[in-house]
Amino acid sequence: KEFSETIHSLAETLGIDYKLNIQTDISQNAEFFDINELAANFFSNLLESQEGIAGMAYVHERGLNTKTIRQFKLGLSPKQPTALIEYFKSIKIPTSKLIEVGLASENQKGFRDFFSNRIMFPIQNPKNKIIGFGGRILGNDGPKYLNTPATTIFDKKSILYGYNQIGRLLPKNLPIIIVEGYMDAISAHQYGYNNVVATLGTSITKQHLTQLKKVSTKIIQALDSDQAGQSATLRSLESTYSIFQEGYLGQRKEIELHIASLPPNEDPDSLIRNNSKKWDSTLNQSLPFVEYLINAIGTLFSINTPNDKAKV
Repeated sequence: KEFSETIHSLAETLGIDYKLNIQTDISQNAEFFDINELAANFFSNLLESQEGIAGMAYVHERGLNTKTIRQFKLGLSPKQPTALIEYFKSIKIPTSKLIEVGLASENQKGFRDFFSNRIMFPIQNPKNKIIGFGGRILGNDGPKYLNTPATTIFDKKSILYGYNQIGRLLPKNLPIIIVEGYMDAISAHQYGYNNVVATLGTSITKQHLTQLKKVSTKIIQALDSDQAGQSATLRSLESTYSIFQEGYLGQRKEIELHIASLPPNEDPDSLIRNNSKKWDSTLNQSLPFVEYLINAIGTLFSINTPNDKAKV
């Protein structure tokens, strides 16, 4: 259930007199979902049009087939800076609504689309409602990846890309694999690894664990080999470590976290496409979280003196 629906249900069950305008919240969310769905269709149609030739060439070059492109509703945002705004104006949806849902922004020159000339990745909640987008730039004008800004329905700290695709019917004890990028997750699903999700540029959060424990008690985080050295890898795991230290909701007992280190010059996308057996063995050789940390930290210091050992 959405947050507002949950409040409504709990209040009725417990006999609490609440003052939140629940119906307004639900109605507003439904409107935002509808706007995002219309935008996703707009982007998808553009990708499959003459204007989308370069975008389609990119996704095909990345090894995606037509079935996968449509399964994940991939699209293309136009180069024209106000094309999406003009489309929504034509169907009587004001620009102010697009700003609220994160599809448009305003600067000194006026209103413009938030995404421009990007491969579009619709991001869905567990009920398959589109709550936001990720965009991968096709040229060099702007950051490589861009996500929808925070809205009432989109908070990237609580989102796992592809979570809506894994369902609740995974084989017993099958672990959930966490990767870093949209393409990593999509490639995995195309090749039959339906237990893969991606974080949106964040470390694992409490919100992620709360979702994941519903479908599996074992999580494997697959780390790209191109991270800038062991120190950077450890920094990226700091927040994850703090969550498990806290024992949030008994996580230390309920969830088993492993870390898989990919071979040099490989990411999950390339490894799955080019050497699936190596991908399987990499996951099978993943280390329990604390063991991985001890080994990794041990490589940063010599242990010849008591002071060095104290640092470790």
